[in-house]
Amino acid sequence: MGFAEVLLILFLTLGPMGSTGEENTSTDITFPLPANCPKRCGNISFEYPFGIGSGCYRAGFNLTCISHSTDPPTRSLFLGDGTVEVIDFDMDNGIVYVKTPIVTMDVDEEYINHTLIDLGNFPFSFNLEANFTDSFTISLAYNEILVFGCSANADLVDLATNKTINTCSTTCFANSSSPYEYWYSFDTGYCSFDMYNICPDIDECKFPDRYICNGVCNNTMGSYSCTCPRGTTGDPKRACIPDKKQTVLLGVIIGVSNGVGLFLLSTSLIILRRKWKKRKQKRIREKHFRQNHGLLLQQLISSREDVAERTKIFPLEEVEKATNNFDETRVIGRGGHGTVYKGILSDQRVVAIKKSKIVKKSEIDQFVNEVAILSQINHRNVVKLFGCCLETEVPLLIYEFISNGALSDHLHTSD
Repeated sequence: MGFAEVLLILFLTLGPMGSTGEENTSTDITFPLPANCPKRCGNISFEYPFGIGSGCYRAGFNLTCISHSTDPPTRSLFLGDGTVEVIDFDMDNGIVYVKTPIVTMDVDEEYINHTLIDLGNFPFSFNLEANFTDSFTISLAYNEILVFGCSANADLVDLATNKTINTCSTTCFANSSSPYEYWYSFDTGYCSFDMYNICPDIDECKFPDRYICNGVCNNTMGSYSCTCPRGTTGDPKRACIPDKKQTVLLGVIIGVSNGVGLFLLSTSLIILRRKWKKRKQKRIREKHFRQNHGLLLQQLISSREDVAERTKIFPLEEVEKATNNFDETRVIGRGGHGTVYKGILSDQRVVAIKKSKIVKKSEIDQFVNEVAILSQINHRNVVKLFGCCLETEVPLLIYEFISNGALSDHLHTSD
């Protein structure tokens, strides 16, 4: 005769523990609980709202502890008055593990029928539409049907359609000729399948009043998870508070980022301002060059090869570098018409640079003609004109620097 034992373990999820309005005097309690309230039955521990005895439990959560005359004596824990046996509690996740028989079981072609357990007197729900006013619902994440034994078959059938949803079978092999030694291979006679297909999932995150989460809610198969957002810590079902370490680190990162960003922004603004200023100065110099008839003077000078070799139109940048930006220490003379600076050109020639005062616009044409004439004179008793600069409002003249005193000194010096 073959052997098979089938056990159905149900995981009941615990709902809100509010009053149902049907509480009797045994549940109208206030903390602290009576000192004589049991906390254990056999090897199973439990806590409020579950309890045994008057004033020790909330409505719908009463338990019954039954003793068995065995050797040694044992105890079993049941929900309510002793209908549904409790296997264990998981108070942190709100789960009660209970044991119920299979509705129909066929052992060696002998059908064994069990009556469905009526949970009408308990705050549990087998309703697939999930009545949220009940204290318990069947867990969709943990339930599974377990089959132990040898040569056993188990079918999970949808009673509404009479269709088989899932099935499994077990097989045991004897290790020797002894008819009893096959029990040592008992682990080969085990199979299980989940019950997800017959239990529709619900999104607990859509019912915050029942499934409380003050953090980040994520729906899972048959349950939900509640976690604190990044950078926070604490109980997400109550409140998440900023993590001090994360807050300090975040502050440092923000400070460094702002500092780097401010530095890059300041550097970019400085560079852009310099470029803008440089382009503006270039446009002003080009404007002055045109106003001072620079193109005309270039033509006059370049028309004669000998003059072009001696005379040059200097850019303002070279003149500023030669006089150290017209530094006062470079001044060698002042007069009614302007100031003369001593300068050193890029080719190391020492020159005298005359910076005239503002002249009338009508004098510009005369100035160009005089420069053209002076550039053609090449005499040892005449100071050489090296060129001019036309990129300023008033043109600059660049002469040969004479370091032997004034002309009067030479005229009146005795032999």
